[in-house]
Amino acid sequence: DNEDNFKKIQKSISRLPKIESSLEKNLEIGAQAQKNTKHSDITRIYDPITVKQKVESSDSMDSGSKWFNMKSPEMTASVKRDLQVIQQRSALDPKRHYKKDKWSIPKYFQMGTIIEGNTEFYSARLSRKQRGTTLVDEILHDDDTKKYFKRKYSEIQDKKTSGRKGNYKKVKEMRKRY
Repeated sequence: DNEDNFKKIQKSISRLPKIESSLEKNLEIGAQAQKNTKHSDITRIYDPITVKQKVESSDSMDSGSKWFNMKSPEMTASVKRDLQVIQQRSALDPKRHYKKDKWSIPKYFQMGTIIEGNTEFYSARLSRKQRGTTLVDEILHDDDTKKYFKRKYSEIQDKKTSGRKGNYKKVKEMRKRY
């Protein structure tokens, strides 16, 4: 029974059109050309090639010896988010003002953790609750920035909804009360 199935499959495959790839054709043509050429027709030419030393390109993967061969970091989503926070840092604190400069993401940079000294235990220490793995996490855990963001968001929403249908409904309700 298995042999009959195998023979049926073999017959159906043999009826299919043959597909030849261009690679096989090129190999066959190349083999025929080698058979037809004579060894006496080939002449060797001595041509020494001088190899130029590779000049370091400016697109190398490190910053160079003057910057301690700093590598360009892998751009993950969290790193991009942190860089966006640094770029828009003027929106974080209303009391702090920065120069308007055209800041762009540097090609080579490193990110690290700040470790406070022994003398800063009570004065400038972050609690474990306030610490985050990224800069964005730390900002979102800070109570002062949360209050500021909430206040700014409500101001923007009030400004956007004023004069719209919701505002008109509030005015109508106030009229009904009196």
